Amino acid sequence: MKISVINKDETSRTLKIEVPGEMVAEHYERVYARAAKGAELPGFRKGKVPRSILEARIKGSVNQEVLETLVPQATMDAVKQEGLKAVGQPRIEELNFSGAGPLSFQAQIEVKPEFNLGAVEGLALKAASADATDKDVDEQVEMLRDRGSKEGELKDAAAALGDWIKMDFEGFKEGQPFEGGNATDFHLVLGKHQLIPGFEEQLVGAKAGETRQVKVAFPKDYPAQDLAGKDAEFICHVKEVRGVDKPAVDDAWAKTFGEEVTDVAFLRERLREAISEQKKRQRKQHLMDAAAELLLERHKFTVPASLIDGEAHALEQTELRNMANRGLEVNGEEGHAALHKALREPAEKRARLSLVLEKIAETQSLQADNADFEVEMARLAQQLGSTTAQAIEWARQSGRENAVKAQIRERKALEWVVEKAKVSDAA
Repeated sequence: MKISVINKDETSRTLKIEVPGEMVAEHYERVYARAAKGAELPGFRKGKVPRSILEARIKGSVNQEVLETLVPQATMDAVKQEGLKAVGQPRIEELNFSGAGPLSFQAQIEVKPEFNLGAVEGLALKAASADATDKDVDEQVEMLRDRGSKEGELKDAAAALGDWIKMDFEGFKEGQPFEGGNATDFHLVLGKHQLIPGFEEQLVGAKAGETRQVKVAFPKDYPAQDLAGKDAEFICHVKEVRGVDKPAVDDAWAKTFGEEVTDVAFLRERLREAISEQKKRQRKQHLMDAAAELLLERHKFTVPASLIDGEAHALEQTELRNMANRGLEVNGEEGHAALHKALREPAEKRARLSLVLEKIAETQSLQADNADFEVEMARLAQQLGSTTAQAIEWARQSGRENAVKAQIRERKALEWVVEKAKVSDAA
């Protein structure tokens, strides 16, 4: 087989591939023999049709099968022979095949770009401390008290942040009432942000029996598309204002959070441990995000279009699912095109970062073994509510095992970068 590179750039190669006639003939005979074995024609026994008669009937389909087998195989062999790191599917052009003799064609192949790793050790990173402060614990205690709070006594005074109110309201858009914009005996604790931003603040100072006009703007991502980003006003009639009774912070209250909780001090210590663990996870994620941004800044190169397309598709599917969960949807081809365009830049970054992390993993001999794969599948199974065995079977049956292991290697590479970084606490 003869191979020549007729075009070369940063992310692609165009190969001219010539398959000699004897190789084509060998494939042809193999395909023909298989077809002839099961061929049936009136007047002949199965598999005994004379070649001169049968070949005239099936030559076209045999030639097609030869091409469908030989072109991908020859392309794969050429990629291997040239030592190319191919991505995506090759594009076949200028195919020359008459059904006999040699076969020639051009294969345009996207390849991973060649680039040199910049400085990836000793990156200067900052992140908030993972230590849980007394203030953090106090805030958590207050959140627990809020959850156990009850309506207090009626108040004659004006409503303040933290007070409980009962009201009726009706909403209007462009002077007209809208569906879902009204409620009767609605209960609300001012300052807990249960309603549209800016709504509750306009009720501060209201008294029982008072009617107030509240003007707001619906968020642009509001689930009801006919209201998203629109101005509205609500006529609110305050019927009651009450204080909020919170439980006292004492040992009896602390014991309501579990048999092992003996007193307030024990509860606070448990809260401190939980807060610290959460902060550690947040700190680690922040450092990994910051390291990723620095790696992107230090590695500028062209990314193959097929890799960007793959990342854009994944991002688009995630965004569509998130929108559906909020009751939103993308309308028409223009909407999908706009979404796809908006995701191209983050998709390019994700694809470029993946290539950088892959090279770091190679240089540091970072691997993802079967044990790593099973741990990852156990995590996925927990998210999906399935068993680890089912998740492993899904990954292997769908051909995703290698992709999952590649993602694990990339994560290990990013963790290695963070481990080798110069980390300081953010102010």
